[in-house]
Amino acid sequence: MSRFAILVGLVLSTPLAQARQDAIFALIVTNNRSLGQQRPDLQYADDDGARFHSLFSMVTPGDRVQLLTRFDAGSGRLFPHLAARVRPPTRRSLNQALERVANRVKQARAAGDRTIFYFVFAGHGHVKRGKGYLELQDGALGPDELEREVLGRVKAELVHLVLDSCNSFFVINPRKPGGRRWATPRDMTRGFSKRFPHVGVVLSTSAAGEVYEWSEIQSGIFSHEVRSGLSGVADINRDGRVT
Repeated sequence: MSRFAILVGLVLSTPLAQARQDAIFALIVTNNRSLGQQRPDLQYADDDGARFHSLFSMVTPGDRVQLLTRFDAGSGRLFPHLAARVRPPTRRSLNQALERVANRVKQARAAGDRTIFYFVFAGHGHVKRGKGYLELQDGALGPDELEREVLGRVKAELVHLVLDSCNSFFVINPRKPGGRRWATPRDMTRGFSKRFPHVGVVLSTSAAGEVYEWSEIQSGIFSHEVRSGLSGVADINRDGRVT
């Protein structure tokens, strides 16, 4: 695993001594369906969204965690407490959710808190003309929109992107100026890290590639691994922090 594919400074439990209070915010977007139905529907992206919601709700107040998804019938029965209040994974809902979290982050920073923001996506992803994009219910979310609308609007001190989709590597600025492809994943990450030094990224692919679900765990395999790590498995030195 490359250094870039590790969350940096991620905190899911509070150390014994800390000068500033952590204000954690999470926006989770999941979508089973592909744009134009070009690919088969996923089965568990909505379930992954609910489970990420539960995970973050254990470490921060529920009003700081937002979930955009569209539950299928089975998932709606599994998560009835969420089914009635989630918003669909559309551009409008995403814009409204980002506006809410941006305002809450601004308020928390004014109060002196250290602000931490997680943006999680699970669903279909594809590549067009060398640029990767994530598939919302009614449109694509590409690298330009991701940087402008997500990273540009939410002024948190630490931001973590968790992208679970096919070809997720190419959503993070896949070309050099002039249209040249990045030579290596490390080459690409240097440019992103220079522009966004406060952002850590976990990607489901390190190049062009597919990701998979598994019925035995009723989840995307990558999302399941990420949640397992954040739940404590990745706390290698047992200091109460996942870094």
